[in-house]
Amino acid sequence: YSILEAELYITAKGTTIKINPIETGLVGNTITSMRTARSELRQFLTDLEFLCNRKDAPVQGIVLEQFQARGVQTSLIEKVNVMIGAILTHFSYLDIDFFSAAAWKRSVKTKFDLDTEYKRITCTPHELDATLIGAFGSFKLLKVPPYNAYTPIYLEGLARRVEDVSKTPLRKRKFKGK
Repeated sequence: YSILEAELYITAKGTTIKINPIETGLVGNTITSMRTARSELRQFLTDLEFLCNRKDAPVQGIVLEQFQARGVQTSLIEKVNVMIGAILTHFSYLDIDFFSAAAWKRSVKTKFDLDTEYKRITCTPHELDATLIGAFGSFKLLKVPPYNAYTPIYLEGLARRVEDVSKTPLRKRKFKGK
């Protein structure tokens, strides 16, 4: 997950959005088995409710990546779809949007070498992805071309900010590139 703040900026060069990650991490409870889905789903929603109702950063919308399995992952598809359905129902009072991985990744990869950044970051790739998915949704919601004024340096800085606000144990950098 990634909780972020998006600010709209109008400049002489056009309109863009400044993304500020507030907190990133991994949701502690997810569905591990369809047999235990009911009880696990309650805890999953409780975890999300806690994240959405923070006093310092109340959530106004949720952006999700549409899950597309590679290979034979039928049980994983079931679990993810149950969690997505629960989010849609439980958080129906929030704006919720979906994007495919291809849509947001294609957009960001025109500005930034995401695959190299995955090797550099000290947080999980999921946290960086969640931030970029949320940013992509913010651009779409505010009708601004995604990542329009972003440079590779800005996106590298965004990745550093994700590391700074990560709630997962950080690991040492394995990659020493630029």
